[in-house]
Amino acid sequence: MTQTVRVAVPLYLPKTLDYLWQGEANAHKYQMVEVAVSGRPYHGMVVDVIEEDKEPKRKYKLKPAQPLEDITLPTPTGKFYEWVSSYNFSFPGEGLRAALQGGKIPPRPVAETVLAATGKSPARLTPTRQKVLDATNNHSYSTQTELAKKAEVSTGVVKSLIEEGCIKAKIAGTKELNIQIKRVNLGTAQAQAAQQISAAMANKSYVPFLLDGVTGSGKTEVYFEAIADLLQQDKTGQVLVLLPEIALTPQWLERFEERFGFTPHIWHSSVSDGKRRHAWWKAYDGSARVVIGARSALFLPFSDLRLIIVDEEHDPSYKQEEGFRYHGRDMAIVRAKLFSCPVVLASATPSLESWHNANDGRYKLLNLPSRYGNATLPEIKVVDMAAQKLKADNFISPVLLKALEETVNNKQQALLFLNRRGFAPLLICRNCAHRVECPSCSACLVVHGAYLQCHHCGLSESYPEVCPKCNKEKSLHPFGPGTRKIMAELRNILPQARCMVVDKDSVATPAQMREVVDKMQKQELDILVGTQMLAKGHDFDHLMLVGVIDADMGLAHGDLRAAERTFQLLTQVSGRAGRREERGNVILQTHTPDHPLFKALKDMDRDRFLALELKGRKATGFPPFGRLVALIISGENENAVIASSKQLAQTLPTEAETQLFGPAPAPLLKLKDQYRYRLLLRTDTPPHELLQRWLLNTKLAKGIRIDVDIDPQSFL
Repeated sequence: MTQTVRVAVPLYLPKTLDYLWQGEANAHKYQMVEVAVSGRPYHGMVVDVIEEDKEPKRKYKLKPAQPLEDITLPTPTGKFYEWVSSYNFSFPGEGLRAALQGGKIPPRPVAETVLAATGKSPARLTPTRQKVLDATNNHSYSTQTELAKKAEVSTGVVKSLIEEGCIKAKIAGTKELNIQIKRVNLGTAQAQAAQQISAAMANKSYVPFLLDGVTGSGKTEVYFEAIADLLQQDKTGQVLVLLPEIALTPQWLERFEERFGFTPHIWHSSVSDGKRRHAWWKAYDGSARVVIGARSALFLPFSDLRLIIVDEEHDPSYKQEEGFRYHGRDMAIVRAKLFSCPVVLASATPSLESWHNANDGRYKLLNLPSRYGNATLPEIKVVDMAAQKLKADNFISPVLLKALEETVNNKQQALLFLNRRGFAPLLICRNCAHRVECPSCSACLVVHGAYLQCHHCGLSESYPEVCPKCNKEKSLHPFGPGTRKIMAELRNILPQARCMVVDKDSVATPAQMREVVDKMQKQELDILVGTQMLAKGHDFDHLMLVGVIDADMGLAHGDLRAAERTFQLLTQVSGRAGRREERGNVILQTHTPDHPLFKALKDMDRDRFLALELKGRKATGFPPFGRLVALIISGENENAVIASSKQLAQTLPTEAETQLFGPAPAPLLKLKDQYRYRLLLRTDTPPHELLQRWLLNTKLAKGIRIDVDIDPQSFL
């Protein structure tokens, strides 16, 4: 009997496609197949099987679907790909597309070669050569650079040992994972939290936990303990740990390797294709016991997922804002439910939604109220910048400067936080007040030394010598602070201090972040100037002072979550100070010292601030008391976009439980030469059925695109 299979293909297509099954055995759901779309091969997922007697007569011949080595995704994984596409109002293949590379399953990895000692002694055994030979005893290294870095020697030392035949490349054996767990002494609250997570794993129960602990309370050690229990008691169970920033991975990895004796698999955009292939296949065959990664790691084809950790669950980077829009934290909860396993949301500053769910009993709360060991929370001081007398283009107050001087003189370290990279955010003509803007976006170009850059579309151009509007020479002046301008100011006022900038321009890879961490731990730096890359996850022994240059910056966004996110970010960066026995200090520079946010920060009364935010959300029916959907209407012609936006707003079906805001220009009206208008739909119930009726019955002008964002986090 011939079979027709309905296939979700990993392309931006509005529906599944039907193909004629070519396998010897019967087809089954979630089997992976190779199919052709417009003459090109792709790997799709069977979502339905239609027998011949139930198949309608067709006027065209179906193309073949060839099974792929009998690769079938685990049912919870296949269901997850389907569900995530449907929930986020995306096309059927979007969930699968997130799991593949270029629309295909990655090739099976070839045998890996590693550098190993041959047993031959070098003609001259120096201390540096001995360090290299010692390093090969415990771990495998794929490259000379990797081995040299671990041994803390130059690559020339490794190369000379290879030339003498003391080290050579060999095929890596497929040996069992060498798990060597080191247990640590946990506090009472930590131990109780870890026990509850382990109990849920042992029962194979879906339980969403909110691990709520102040900065430095040892949340990582809690879920490490749960991972240790799983690795000891379950021979096949897998763990997924999501981290919001790939910059967090070096220090986290060191802690993990110290605790467990092996390196977990890593999945994020900076990982090489070879390592990604290994991670994909080992997640599928179950040999990857622990995977850490960015939000996209959620889509790996795990075979026996037993625990999911979402570290810094409040972090906005878990939201995919372009293309296939989804929230990694929320999708992690669904993935855990499908696998019947616990999911741990860890944060010192939980999102308002998670905090509300824990208080209402939908999540199980695990509370760590104090810092680990003898560490205490830092002292927080708020500086009113309106009362400070600063020179033009200076941004470090006398209060902060004095604290910096004392910190450096005491051989301690400081962090200056400003969430804006570059030199200055504005380039303005002093003659005609012209602002130099991006030609493709409604945004000013940011000054980066000798060039200007758009932080939205990536445009880069040289620094102009004359004003583009009035043609006056030397009239353009950079206004406002960026990390580089703060660095320049530091060099003038504290020339003896050893300073370094940490932002996306200077630290682009985990390896570069590892170098920063190493320099801080070796006390080769006095002051770090950085963006939110430094605000969370890092643990520096000698960092005693945190100064926030512009604590008001996040409040200027004016969206629903502006105050919440600012509070979270400032709490996180403040938590970097004084994580050992000596109490740290935090100085917040603000022009609005009376804002409730700063009062709550100074008093360390997070719950009062969250309760105030929650009260405001309840009054408006906004999340977590209602649902939001953002619709972005875009096109090259602004008038056509406006007309289409108005047409769409007028065709919304009348519903008692909905409100429609807009249409209105997006805060970033023009992006990459596309004009953008927004509609915001608020509902009391899940909006999907309403969206289906509304959008499917609305026909818009050619060249107009509608993007739907379920549960939007940003309003740009």
